[in-house]
This record gives sequence, structure tokens and C-alpha cells, in this order.
Amino acid sequence: MESGAHVDTELPLDIGRIRLTSAELVRLLHIGIVLFTGIGWAFTSVQVLWVHLMLVPAMKLHWLTNGGICFLTSLEHRLRGHPDAGSEHQPGFIFQLVCMFTDNPPEEEKVLRWMEFGMWAGWLVTITKLFLF
Repeated sequence: MESGAHVDTELPLDIGRIRLTSAELVRLLHIGIVLFTGIGWAFTSVQVLWVHLMLVPAMKLHWLTNGGICFLTSLEHRLRGHPDAGSEHQPGFIFQLVCMFTDNPPEEEKVLRWMEFGMWAGWLVTITKLFLF
């Protein structure tokens, strides 16, 4: 995939406005979840920290039981009419986000390793805040 490329520009399919709007809503939800996973540890609310504590391992379990593919990524790609939706060949969501912000992105595998490291580091901070303070 070219850096900074968006899936819609690569597809010649004519998808309906409802499907495109739905895909954008799924994308916004997905971005919200990714942001919360990354910064959820920084909140002071005990309720928010508990949500973060449960979300991180639930996401990892989802990836492990779904072949490393996030349901929301597959849903967004299906709504956009992407031919590789639901397969290991579909573009990864986190990698797509990185590509939006840089013209020379690192390898997708490196992005995924750093993302997972950050996710678990934040999760450990959440555990520390909930159980040690």
C-alpha cells in the first residue's frame, strides 16, 4: 500500500452513501477505541481505569481468536467494498493511521510491535494505579 493512501481512493467500486457513511462511523468508533487504549491509563476516574483494565486483554483475546484481524477493520472494509475485507490481506487499521501521518512509514510489523508494547505498558500503569495507589 502506498504511504498516505486511503482505501476509498484505491477502489473503483460505486458504493452507496449509506455504506460509506456507515464505514466512516465505524472508522470513528475504531479511532476512539484506539485512542482510549493508548491513553486510558492517564485518567484518574476509577471507573474509566476499570474499563481500560478490561478492554486491553479483551482486545488481545479478540485478535488471537480472530486470526489477528479486528472485526471493526473487517466491517469497515466490507462497507467500503474492499475485496480483501475479512482476510489477512486487508490493510491493518493501525498501520493505515500511521500512513496517514507520515510519507515514509516504518514496516507494518514494526508498527504493530510498538503499538502492542504501548498498549501493554499502559495496561500495566492502569494496574498500578488501581491496585497500588
